[in-house]
Amino acid sequence: MDVDMGGGDGTPTATTVGIAVAGAAHAAAGQQQPGGSPTSPTARQQQRPKATKAAAEEHQQLSLVRKVQVSFETVRQQAQQKGVDVPRQLKDLGYNRFEDFILSCEQFTWTCDPMALAELGPGMVLYFDFLKYLMSLAAFFFVCYLPAMFAVVKGQDDRELELKSWVIDSLTVPASVNPQGAGAVFTWLINNSPAVVPSYYFAIGNTGKGVLNDNWVIVLYLVSLFFGAISVGPYSVRQERIDQECDLASVYPNDYGLFIRNLPRDECEESKIKEYFEQNALPGDRNNRCEVVKVIIAWDITMFKQYSDKQAQLGKQYFTLLQKGAEKDDPKVLEVKTQFEEVTKELKSLKAGQNLQGSGCAIVVLKHQKDHRAALDKWERSIWLKMVHGLSESFPVCACLEGFVAYMMGTPLYKNSAGEGHLLKVTRAPNPSDVNWQDLGRGNCESLLQRWQLYSVMGVMIGVCFVCTWLLSEWADDEEGNMWVNMTTALTVAALNGILLFASRYLTQFEYHETKTSEDGSTTKKMTVAMVINTAIIQFIVYRDDEHWFRDGGLVTQMMFMVLTHAVIMPWFGMIDIGFKMKQYAANRIDWEKTKLPQEKINGMYTPSELDLPRRYAISLKIFLTALLCLPLFPWAMPFCVLGLMLQYAVDKYMLVTKFARPAFTKNPENAFDALSLLHGTMSLFAPLTFFLFLRPACTDDVKGFLTGLLFPVMFASFATYLLPLPVWRTFTRTFCCVIGGCDKAFYGKDIEDTTHDMDYYTAQMMWGKGMKYHKSHPLYAALPDKVNPENIPRPGSSQAAQQGAQVGAGGQQTVVVPTSTVQMFQQNQQAIEVNLANVLISYDQVNRAGAANAVVIPASDVQVSNNYGGGNANTVQTSGVVVQQSSQHFTVDPYGGGRQQGSYGGGSAYGYGGYGGGNYVMNFGAARMNYQPAPGQIVIPAAPATVDPRQSAGMMVQQPTVVQPNIYGGQQAQQVQTFPPQQVNQNYNQSGRGGRSSSGGGSIVQNVYNFGQSACNNNQQHNYHNNSSSQQTYNSSSYQNQYQNQNQPQYQSNHQAQYQPGGGQYIAAAAPVVVAASQVQYQNPGAGGGYQQPQQYGGPGYGGGGNNQPVIISAADVQVVRQ
Repeated sequence: MDVDMGGGDGTPTATTVGIAVAGAAHAAAGQQQPGGSPTSPTARQQQRPKATKAAAEEHQQLSLVRKVQVSFETVRQQAQQKGVDVPRQLKDLGYNRFEDFILSCEQFTWTCDPMALAELGPGMVLYFDFLKYLMSLAAFFFVCYLPAMFAVVKGQDDRELELKSWVIDSLTVPASVNPQGAGAVFTWLINNSPAVVPSYYFAIGNTGKGVLNDNWVIVLYLVSLFFGAISVGPYSVRQERIDQECDLASVYPNDYGLFIRNLPRDECEESKIKEYFEQNALPGDRNNRCEVVKVIIAWDITMFKQYSDKQAQLGKQYFTLLQKGAEKDDPKVLEVKTQFEEVTKELKSLKAGQNLQGSGCAIVVLKHQKDHRAALDKWERSIWLKMVHGLSESFPVCACLEGFVAYMMGTPLYKNSAGEGHLLKVTRAPNPSDVNWQDLGRGNCESLLQRWQLYSVMGVMIGVCFVCTWLLSEWADDEEGNMWVNMTTALTVAALNGILLFASRYLTQFEYHETKTSEDGSTTKKMTVAMVINTAIIQFIVYRDDEHWFRDGGLVTQMMFMVLTHAVIMPWFGMIDIGFKMKQYAANRIDWEKTKLPQEKINGMYTPSELDLPRRYAISLKIFLTALLCLPLFPWAMPFCVLGLMLQYAVDKYMLVTKFARPAFTKNPENAFDALSLLHGTMSLFAPLTFFLFLRPACTDDVKGFLTGLLFPVMFASFATYLLPLPVWRTFTRTFCCVIGGCDKAFYGKDIEDTTHDMDYYTAQMMWGKGMKYHKSHPLYAALPDKVNPENIPRPGSSQAAQQGAQVGAGGQQTVVVPTSTVQMFQQNQQAIEVNLANVLISYDQVNRAGAANAVVIPASDVQVSNNYGGGNANTVQTSGVVVQQSSQHFTVDPYGGGRQQGSYGGGSAYGYGGYGGGNYVMNFGAARMNYQPAPGQIVIPAAPATVDPRQSAGMMVQQPTVVQPNIYGGQQAQQVQTFPPQQVNQNYNQSGRGGRSSSGGGSIVQNVYNFGQSACNNNQQHNYHNNSSSQQTYNSSSYQNQYQNQNQPQYQSNHQAQYQPGGGQYIAAAAPVVVAASQVQYQNPGAGGGYQQPQQYGGPGYGGGGNNQPVIISAADVQVVRQ
C-alpha cells in the first residue's frame, strides 16, 4: 500500500506519519485527494489495481494507535546527528518502506500514563483525566453521605416499619378498636401493606415519612453539593494546565492562526486584510508591526455543497451495486453514471471561481508565535470587545458604540470601500482539520432556528421513550417484586439510550457549527441530556408519588437496577467494536478473485472504529449524574458509579491502545471543557432541586422550613459559580490554593506561562501535511493548482518565492504574473476549480473527513532539509523556501536515486521510495482526466498535441495540465533533455539522467497525463510509448504561455517525426485522446526502472533513474485505433 508520507520537501515527518496512519483508515470511502479531477465511478474503478486481502490486513495494522511521535523523534535526532535526511536514516535502519517503520513502532501499554497519549491531542489526555475527576467526585459525595446513611438507620428489629409508613396512610390503630384486638389490627396492617425495599439500602426513607428532625443531615446533603459545584473551579485550572503542557510539547497550525469574524461579505481581499493586521494586530501604536504570512478568506461554498452531496450519494450507490455483483454495463449502473455526470455538469455551470461571496470570516496566519500570543492578548481579553460582541449576537449595535470601543483599544475599524466601519472579532483559530468551512458565516437566527427544529425532533423521541417507560412501569406494578421484570425495564431503557445516542449524532450533522469540535460538543450535550432524562428524570416522573418510592418494584428498585445496568453491565459492551464487526462480516463474504471493489473500499472494511469521545463523555456523565440525582433515595448508587467509571476507564484505554484506529483528527480540549460545564450546571441547579424533592417528605414541619430556607442560598451560590466566567474562576482558584499553603502545584502541576516556540511558520509548515494547512484545507483554495497555491508557502526572498507565478513566454522572456486581486486569482483558474472542486468537497464529507486529516506534531526546534533527491544537479535544488545543503556529490551509493524495483511506478529520483520517473508504464489513467470513457477492453492514451491560438481555444474540451517546474528533481543531464530514438526503445536505458523532465524524476511515464502529448508513437513494427519530455508544457490559463525546458530544441516525436514549434501568442494544447483496444496490451514488468536494488541494470544510482529495460509493448497488428 502506497501512502503519501512526505512533507513539502519530501522528507517524512511525525506529522505525515500520523496523517498516513489516521487518514488511510478513512480513505475507504473512495474519495480522491483534493486536486484530482472529477471522474465517473466507472472510470475510477478502472484505474485501481486488483484488491488483495494482504493489503487490507496490512492497512488494518497501520490504522492502530502506536507510539509514532516518540519513535519518529528518535529517528529524526539520529539523522540530524549523522547529517543525513530522515529517509536515508530510515533506509539505513532497514525500513524499505515507510509503512515498515510504522509497523515497527510499539503500541501503547494499557497501564501507560495518559499524558503519553498527548500525540493524539490534548482532548484525549483530558478525557481520561475527566474520568478520574468524576470518580473522585463520586467518592467525595459518598463519604459525605456516610454519616447520614447510618444516622437514619434504626437499631430495632422492626426497623422496616419506618419504610412501611411511606406505602400506607398510617400505622396507628384506630381508637375504636379495643385493646385486646389492637395487636391483631396492627399486624394485619403490616402484613397487607405493599412490600418495601430492605432497610439496608440506607435510604432517607429509613427515618419514616415526616419524622426526620435532624438539621445537620440536611446541611450535610446541601453543603456537599455546594463543595462539589465549587470543585469545578480548581479542576478547570487543572484542565488548562494539561492543555498547556500538551501545547508546549507540540507545534500546531493554530499556534500561528487568528480567526477573524465580522468582515464585510461583499468585499473580500487578502491584501487589504493582510495590511490591516500587519499594522493593528499587536498592542501599541501602528509602528508595532507584525509579519502576516497568509490570509485565507472563508468563501461561502454553500451553493456548491448540495451538488457534492449528490455526487457522494451517487458514488455510494455505484459501489453498492458493484458489491452486489452488478456488471458495469448493467442498466442500473449506467443510470447512476449518467446521473453523476449530470450533477458534475451542473456543478461546473456554477463557475465557482467567478461567483464568489465571502462568509464574513477569514484566517490570518502570522509568522511568529510570540506575535500570535500578543495579538490574542489584545483582541481576546478586551472587556470592551467582549461586551460589544456579546450584545451583537442578540441585538444590532450602533456604529457609534463600535467606534468608541475601537478608540478605547487604539485600533481603527476595518472599513470597506464605502467607508463603513466593522469592529472585528479576533480569536485563536481552530486547527485546519477542525474547521467546518461550509458552515462559516451563518447568521445567529438561521443557526438557532435550525437547532430548535432538531431539538423538537429530539423532544418527540424523548416523549416516545417516556411512553415506553410508563408502559413498562405499569407492567412492573402488575408483576410486583419480580426481579426479572425490573431487569427487563432497565435493559429496555439502555436500548432506548442507544437509539437516542444514534439520533443525537445523526441530527447534529444538520446543525451549523463553525468547527468540528463545536459539533462534537453539541453532540455530547444532546446525548447526555437525552440519556439522563430517559434514565433518571422519566423514572422520577413516572414514580412521582412518594408512596411509590420505597415499595418493592418502585422508584428505588428501578433506580437500583438502572445504576447497576448502566454502571456495571454496559461498560463491558465497550469491549466489542460493533461497527468493525459488521464491516468484517461484509469483508468475509468478499470473493477475492471476482470482486470489483477497489482496494480503498475494502480497506474501509478492515479499518477499526475510533474512540468516539462525544459518546464516551455522554456515557460517563450519564452514569455520574444518574447516581447523583438519586443519591438521597439510593446512596449505594455512588459506589456503583465509581465502579462503573473505573470499568469505562479501563475498557476505553484498553480498546484505544490495542484495538481502535488512530484518530483521524487531533483531539482538541474544547470537548472536555464542554463536558465540565454541563456537569457544573447540573450540580449547581438540578441536583439541589432533586435533593429538595426527595428530602422534604421525610422531614418534620420544622425541618421542612429549615430545608427551604437553606436550599435557595445554596442554589444561588452554586449557580453563581456556574455563571462566573471561567478565567475569573480560575484566577480565584489559583489565589485560594496559594493562600492555603501553595498546594496548587501538587494538584495542577507546574504553571506554564509561555507555550511559544521560536520556530516561525515557514519552518513549522514543513512538519504538516496538506490537511493541516489552512490554505490547502478550504475547498476553493484546495481546488487551485499547486503553481498558484503551493502546499508550502515560500519564504519571502527565496528563489521559490521569485519563481512562483513566473512563466516562460514564447520568446523565452520571463515574466511574473501577479493577480491584481484575490477574486481575479480564482477567476484566472476557473477551469482548475471546476475540475477539482467536486472531489475536494466530496473528500470533506467522508467518514471523519479524512481529506483534511489532522496531524501528529513533534516538538522541534528546527527543520533541516538535506539533499535527498539524488542526481548530479540535485545540489541546486531548493524546497519550499528552505535551501538544501550544497553538495556536488553524485551519490554513487545513494539509495534514493532509482526508486523501488517492485513498485507500481518505479524509477527516477523523487521522494526516496519510488518516484514517478524511469521506465514506461501504460495504464488507463488518461480516461478520467480527459473526460473520455473507453469501452470495455480499451484504454485511453494521449494523442499528438496541436499548436493552438489561445484566443480561439475557449470552447476546446481539454483539461488544464498541471504546472511542472523545470529541473526540480531532474537527472544529471536534465537541462539537456533528449528523446530516445526509436531504435533504442528496447535497450536498458542505463544512460544516467537522460530520462527527461517528468513531474517527479527522470524517465518516461505514459500514465502521467497531466502533461498532454508526452507519449510519442513510433509507427514501425510495434508501438513503443515513452516520454517526450522536451515537449512538456507548463500551461497557465492567465497568460497562455508555454514553458519549455529547452527552448532551442522543442521537439515532439510523433508518427511522422513532426516538430511542434509554437509561434507568437500560441501554445501547445492536447489533441483529442486516442481510444485503443487493450486486448493485446502486455504489461511486462511495468515500472521496474530505477537504480536502487539493481543499479547496474536499472539506470545507475542517483542520476535520476533511467529507462525501463522491458518497456510496455503494444502490438500494432492487433491494435484498433479509434479517433474520438
